[in-house]
Amino acid sequence: MELSNSEPENYSFNNYASDYNNICEEAEPIEFPNNAYADLMALVTNYNLSNEATNAVIRFFNEHSNLPLSPLPKNAKKGRELMEKMKIPTLTSKKHKILTHNNIDYYLFYHPVLNCIKNILSISDISQNFTLRFENFKYKGEKAYSEQYTGNWWKNTEASLPHGSNLLSIILYSDATTTDTLGKSSLHPIYISIGNISTKRRNKSDAKQLLGYLPILKAKDKSEKKSKDFKKLVRLTFHNSMKFLLDPLFAEKGIDLEVDNKTFWFFPPTVPDRMHHLDLGLFHYQIEFTQALLQKQDSSLVNKIDNRLSKIP
Repeated sequence: MELSNSEPENYSFNNYASDYNNICEEAEPIEFPNNAYADLMALVTNYNLSNEATNAVIRFFNEHSNLPLSPLPKNAKKGRELMEKMKIPTLTSKKHKILTHNNIDYYLFYHPVLNCIKNILSISDISQNFTLRFENFKYKGEKAYSEQYTGNWWKNTEASLPHGSNLLSIILYSDATTTDTLGKSSLHPIYISIGNISTKRRNKSDAKQLLGYLPILKAKDKSEKKSKDFKKLVRLTFHNSMKFLLDPLFAEKGIDLEVDNKTFWFFPPTVPDRMHHLDLGLFHYQIEFTQALLQKQDSSLVNKIDNRLSKIP
């Protein structure tokens, strides 16, 4: 196994076909018929446009371009079908080699995380739905947790930050079922949103950004796929990919971001995800993973973890 420290490089559909065969099944030698077609699908991908919105753009262009033959697809479905045949993960992303396994190079395709956050914060009405400080909401006299910034964890974390700074809640999520038009068998999508935005506004598609696609390793046979070493490598690939994506957020002095043309000082903490951590069992894996790390350093620390866990109601 090799873990690469190479610098990220710009990546576009023009040089895609020559090297993507290393990380997925061979792609057919298909290209976009013209630049207008390619630019449209880049907009669709980067801004997560629905088929309905894409079709509206196509109709608008065709109505006002006065061209005898439209350079765009007939509709969004046709454009996505072409992208599926080309197996393009995203048209304007960068790529970074994560590792080489079984003589195959695996790449992380990504958008810089700060760019994604800035894109979300630049949306015209986001400032009206953006909260900087803890808010103690109550419903019928009881504590309400309808928003992230109403939780006690937010209040406690906010109190631990340097004076004058603000908490920036980063939400990462993934849904592999949404990649059917972008090469579902080869890559795993990661999206980003911001917990400071009210839930109702955050659930709209423009308040989410595609952060990147994690590589999915392929085992050479069933025996390797079931082996502990391969499973460990899969986890290591995930951790190294996430570390590379998120490292720019964790500067010692925080990050400066603009909201409604005003600059604010933010720190992004790590926040638990109850559904996946507890309800779906990820917490169990995290404890085992942490125990294994501690065992290598000082076995007595494992006992401390056990004692603390036993005291949780």
